[in-house]
Amino acid sequence: PVDSSSSRIAGRLSGGLKNGYQRTTDLTRAHHLTVGDDFQDYVRQVNSDTRRKMFRHRSRVSGLSICRRDPLDMDNFLGKMNAYLRRRWGSAPFTGSKRAFHNCLATQLAASGSMILSEMSIDGAPISLMYDVCRNGVQYNLQSAFCPDHARGITPSYLHLGLSIEDACERGIARVNLLAGRGKRRDYKKDFSTGFDQLHCIQILVGGPGALIYKVYDRFRSSAD
Repeated sequence: PVDSSSSRIAGRLSGGLKNGYQRTTDLTRAHHLTVGDDFQDYVRQVNSDTRRKMFRHRSRVSGLSICRRDPLDMDNFLGKMNAYLRRRWGSAPFTGSKRAFHNCLATQLAASGSMILSEMSIDGAPISLMYDVCRNGVQYNLQSAFCPDHARGITPSYLHLGLSIEDACERGIARVNLLAGRGKRRDYKKDFSTGFDQLHCIQILVGGPGALIYKVYDRFRSSAD
């Protein structure tokens, strides 16, 4: 967050550099939601269009089901996620050292039950995957992906997230953190949100031509706004 301890530390570091320059970039919001004891209380807080995509679309499909996948089968789960994400975004995020990291994390968290890998299906055919981690009463939605072939007439991401939030509420989870990151066309996470944290990226330049160029650029941009 903008007022976090890391921001203050960065400010002290840049202040100690001769001709150093600190700039703030990539402002974004990390959305979260509080569900409480009654899931319906949360549902009444979201707008009617979101409620329609979360619940009324359930009646449009037959054989809708959601199940858990074993964290010890994480590598296979990530492979399926990569396939969905590659089709929708043109790239796969879980490769190389990133994939190894998440496989290692799954091994460490498997016994505690704090990693939740869920798969949503229609008539037995998987259409959506979701990867969450629970720590200290908070559920973190790390990644989701759906098959574009099944996006006609329904919104798989809304359906799956709605089911996931409902399940979290039933398990006594008080807060779901959707983290930062937009959808392909819009910031869809704000539709589920009851609050957010403002995030930014801190860039520290240690003098030289780069610092001067960015300083002039930022002043010009600021005056233009």
